[in-house]
Amino acid sequence: MTVSNGDGSAAAATAAAPSSPQTGSWDAEHLQHHDKPGEKSPRPDLESPHSGRFSFRRLHREKEGKAKPEEWGFPGELMKEEVDCYMKFRDEVEKRGGDFRKTVYSFGEEEGEAYCLCRWLRARKFDYDEVVKMVEGATECMSDARGHDFYPSPVDALGCDMMVYFNQYPQLYSGNAKNGCPLFISKPGILNVDGVECITTLDGI
Repeated sequence: MTVSNGDGSAAAATAAAPSSPQTGSWDAEHLQHHDKPGEKSPRPDLESPHSGRFSFRRLHREKEGKAKPEEWGFPGELMKEEVDCYMKFRDEVEKRGGDFRKTVYSFGEEEGEAYCLCRWLRARKFDYDEVVKMVEGATECMSDARGHDFYPSPVDALGCDMMVYFNQYPQLYSGNAKNGCPLFISKPGILNVDGVECITTLDGI
């Protein structure tokens, strides 16, 4: 599955949907952008257990003015209308649960609620209806793969050794981006179409 904002795809989350929002849920005050220093303090104690590694970042800006482009849409940099959209989306995710929630948390619970939800919201510029439509589409797209436990055996799924496939179509995970997210590199420009057609099928891919 390809996500339009470049975040890539990931294995399905294995945790079941809780009956209530996660312990690390942020309230509106902590999500929202604040111009003045000290208006609101970060809450590292309520974020993901891995927050010190990459999920937790500075949650409020100490300088006045517009947020930097690379900070837009992240927790602590949201405008009021974006916070309202976040809260509405969070409620919808918890209400639906099941495969809908598993799709949203495709990177696992370690990413942290706020960073996970904001990642989806940024992809559709905080348009609630479009975000929900995107998750529904992704859930449908992933349904067959989810039914096969996301193909734990590449040989069974592709019909050939994984490295033989990658030699025809180079794509791999290569470290982490500046914000800590997994970095996925795909090179469709050097895809060997004839080679791929010889070793597997479109459904196999």
